[in-house]
Amino acid sequence: MDAHKLYVKYNSSTISDGVQVQQDVNTIQLARMMGIIETECSLLDEDTILNMGTLTMDPGPITNAETKEAAPTVPNTPTTVQAQAKAPDSTEKSKCIAEYIHECDTLMIQHSGPRINALARAVGAVVDIKWVHSFASQVIGDIPSETVYETLRPESDRHVHIVNNNVIKFVEALHNVQPNKITTFAWTHNSNHAIHLQKFDTGLRQRFKNVKSVFSATILASIGLPMHELFKIKDYFTNTRKWRFKNMTSDSLIKTTLRPKVTIQKIDEKLETNQLLKEYNKTETIFDVQDHPKTVEMFMFKHWYSYPTGQEMKTMIERATFNLNKWTGESDFLNEVRKKKRRHRKK
Repeated sequence: MDAHKLYVKYNSSTISDGVQVQQDVNTIQLARMMGIIETECSLLDEDTILNMGTLTMDPGPITNAETKEAAPTVPNTPTTVQAQAKAPDSTEKSKCIAEYIHECDTLMIQHSGPRINALARAVGAVVDIKWVHSFASQVIGDIPSETVYETLRPESDRHVHIVNNNVIKFVEALHNVQPNKITTFAWTHNSNHAIHLQKFDTGLRQRFKNVKSVFSATILASIGLPMHELFKIKDYFTNTRKWRFKNMTSDSLIKTTLRPKVTIQKIDEKLETNQLLKEYNKTETIFDVQDHPKTVEMFMFKHWYSYPTGQEMKTMIERATFNLNKWTGESDFLNEVRKKKRRHRKK
């Protein structure tokens, strides 16, 4: 069974009294279940799903479905989780792995907050919260009584300040950013800084031509994507300048992130991407995360969202596009400037 599909199923399970399954389940249980392999679009075996509800783990080393590493040995006391999975409906039965990967990416999206903050600092889009409190005309989000905004005018959208700790809401706000307005975003009212979305948008557009900022942000901040440990944002900017990559394509992403990681004897410029992927596949286990978190969520995040597999790396642009289409309803993120030029020529 694919790990993403398993995690989505696990996350939606309920125990007999209707309470959500506790997240502090020993990670060995998830690792054990990951020993079941499933083809990309085959239907989920109903007996397997039902048996996921009550599992008694045997001690011993476990290797997960992605063969990234053996899980640690556990004590001789078996662990049992009492849970009953929801009966899948006809829509659920027809899902392909790609849809489960998207759902899993969405569940993991909250882990991208720190990288979004780092990206905002890198493009000079961080502003002091005191400035926001002094000039915001409209605030979206409940305002605590102790927080004072000096120039509130609810009818004005001159400066809209959004307070929300949901990364999806950040994605939506960036996607809908208006260039002639001021929009700031903070995760909480207690934040000491906010992200100026217009500056954020401009900073990314200046670095990557023909790419909407919400797309480049998704890649760079690994929003719902398995690249949290693959590269640092400042290194990405340094390398794209050094190698003069001004667009965001699968080719440029692979070269920018894998050149520093693996060594190849380049045969031909056109073959370099394939060579890098081949070499990365050979050394993939080197990048395994050795941590063994105590919660299922952190286990999934650390082992599946730190470094991508070679196949994931190859399709990362498509995966980001698929996710953003689901999150925003739009499908074209890489041709905006070129379309504007064509419209201008027609005039």
